[in-house]
Parts: sequence; C-alpha cells; structure tokens
Amino acid sequence: MKIFHTADLHIGMKFNNYPESVQSELKQARGSVLGKMVSIANKQECNIFVVAGDLFDSINGNSKKTIGDVVTALKGFHGECVLVLPGNHDYDNNMVELWKNFQELSQDIHNIVLINQERPYSLADYDLNAVVYPAPCHSKHSDVNNIRWIKDEIIKETKSNAKAGSENAEAKTDEDADATKYAGPNIDKNQIRIGISHGALEGISPDLDSSYYNMSLAELVGAPVDVWLLGHTHITYPDKKKVTGWKIFNPGTPEPDGLDCKHTGNAWIITIDDTKAGNSDIKALNSDTKAAGANHKEVSGELITTGSYRFKDQRHIVRNKADFEKIMGDLLKDDPRNTIARLRIKGKLDEETFNYRNEVRQKLDESLACLIFDDSEVGIKITSEMIHKEFSDGSFPSMLLTALKDDEEALQLAYEMIMEVRR
Repeated sequence: MKIFHTADLHIGMKFNNYPESVQSELKQARGSVLGKMVSIANKQECNIFVVAGDLFDSINGNSKKTIGDVVTALKGFHGECVLVLPGNHDYDNNMVELWKNFQELSQDIHNIVLINQERPYSLADYDLNAVVYPAPCHSKHSDVNNIRWIKDEIIKETKSNAKAGSENAEAKTDEDADATKYAGPNIDKNQIRIGISHGALEGISPDLDSSYYNMSLAELVGAPVDVWLLGHTHITYPDKKKVTGWKIFNPGTPEPDGLDCKHTGNAWIITIDDTKAGNSDIKALNSDTKAAGANHKEVSGELITTGSYRFKDQRHIVRNKADFEKIMGDLLKDDPRNTIARLRIKGKLDEETFNYRNEVRQKLDESLACLIFDDSEVGIKITSEMIHKEFSDGSFPSMLLTALKDDEEALQLAYEMIMEVRR
C-alpha cells in the first residue's frame, strides 16, 4: 500500500506581514500546491491521499469557490480514496460552516472522506484491507491530545475478536479446535492500521504551554497501529530523505510559509508492506520511534519536495565589496524569482563601499520575488581623510575627532552628533 501524506496547507493564509506585491502570489501558491501534490501522488500510483489537518488556515472566511477549488483538486486523485482530517486551525465542532460546505460540495465524490469522528473508518469499500483511526481536532487549543480512544478501541476490538475466536473453537470438533488454537483468534493479521492525528509532537514542535494537542513519542510508539500520519508541526519529521522501519511521520507544510521556514516544502510517500517486520528487520535511525515489536508492518518513507517559493532570512557583517558579492551570489543562486529574502546587514564601510550597498539593494530588489532590506546598522567608517575633508584643521570638530581616532565607537558617535548639529 502506498500513501501520500501531507498536512498544513493552510489554504486562505493572508500573509499580511509581507508587502502587497507578493501577498497574492504566496496565497495562490498554497492552493496550487494541492494540485501539484495530487499529480505527484497519481504519478507514484498512491492508493491513499491523506491530509492530516489544517487543509484550510481558518474555519472562517473560506468562500464556496475556494472550497470548491479544493474539492476539485482532490477529485483529481486517481487512487482509491482521499482522507481529510480537521486540524486545530480548521477544526470541526459540528457547527462549522466550512465543513458543511465541504461535505455538500464533495457529497457526489465517493472517494473523498472527511474523517471528523473518533471511530474506526474501514477502507474495505475502497478495496483496501486497512482501518483508519483518526484523532480530529474539535477546537483550536487543547491541553490534552485526542489519541487515547484509539488504543482503547483497538484493545476492545482485539478482546472481542479473541472472544469470538474462543467461542468458535468450543463449537468445533477437537480436530477443528486444534486448528483454531494455532491459527489464533479471528483477527486479520494482514489488515493495516493507520493512525492519523493533528497536534504538537513533544520535543519537536514549539508548544511551550502544551496547548496544541501535545503528543509524546512514547505514547505514539506504544499505540497499536502500524503507522502514524501527523500534522501541525511545520517542519519535517523524521529529518531524513528516506527511512525504513519507521512508525511516526510528519511532513511539515508543503509550501514554505514564512521567514522561519527553512525547508523547501515537503510531503511523504509512505509504503506499507504486507509482510510483518520482525525486530531484526527494523532499520529505523532512532530507536524511540521504530516500529515496536513483530506485530507491525514494514513501513518505509520517502520525502518529496513540493514547494515553489523559498524563504531566506539572513544576517551579515559587511566590511567590503567582496562581502556584498558573496551575499548576492547566495541569494540569487536558487530560483530568485520565487525567493522571499530578508537581509539584515551591519558594519562600518569606506565611503565607496557604503554607496555600493545601494547598487546591491537595487539588483536584489529587481531579481527577487520580495526583498526586505535592513541596513540600519551600516555606517561610514570615519577616517583621517574624511575628517580633513569635512572640517578645517584646528577647528574643534577636527581636534575632537582626531583625538578619538583610536576609539572607533566613540569616534563614530561623535561624528554622527557633529553632523546632526551641522544639519
């Protein structure tokens, strides 16, 4: 079985903190990446397309056209089914107009499933031997996660199946009973159990006050499912391109969404083999998150790049033109037309280099999708030549500045104060 796993598209995000010139492009990119991912999933022949929460940025302000465009994009998936989980930004409390409209617009599309209830969802109707155990969000914040019911439910199912198996064995002949004993209870050992949840991942997500459905690695590993597909954290977990024998996956946002986003926008393609994986077969890179025991399937994941835009947030100390050339080379090397950069520079420069910074700013401004430029900590380096040029020999400013020439900080401050008075 192949699963395309994404989350945190935040369709409708407004980007109000960025210049108007780029706001609409960034907003449009969040919708466009959905269609791009569906195409990748089709090319990879995935069976299931999973959105693990925050498909939308908010429960409010989504027009029927926006929702309809999302449904149309999901309809383009060629696999067996699409599973959409409400996250903490687009939560479902049975009173949200967003999901009523979503269900209305998708009601004739049999393979789009809104998994908004705490119950098992069998995928047998889609010819998949799998059961999905979702943990949807019903509010924006919660100091407890919503996955406890999953463990309780599977334990209940196991006990029920064991009891049924025992009763069947009693009703059979001794020969048949022996066969039942060795076959075990009436459980389909090939059935795949998929947990889908949205919330902060302890130790990975920034959730200092534990108000975002916080989940620990230990409780996720201990839950009796074959794989966890998570959302909420906008960074990728695990931070590897390919993994085998892994159980917990978080794709991060598929389209970079701000200057604090260091990755290129990602999604997971997860493959689950029917053959059981014993301990000796586990290839996980972190023992805390490996598949626990022989009752889990062999799960592997491949990270796929999905984003269009790149955000770069840089600070530099500049001393000469070579420093500026290096900065430009770095910012312009990777698809500059789709790069949003914040550049903060500081330093004391000679007059020629100080003026050259304006040429650098102009070139970057013309080449990048958006440039946020801060040179408030850049100044002209005060030299003896500048002092002689600006002030008469023997004048008070000339004598004061000459006396301070060995104290660069005091010299700079005195020069700026004198020049301010002269203005």
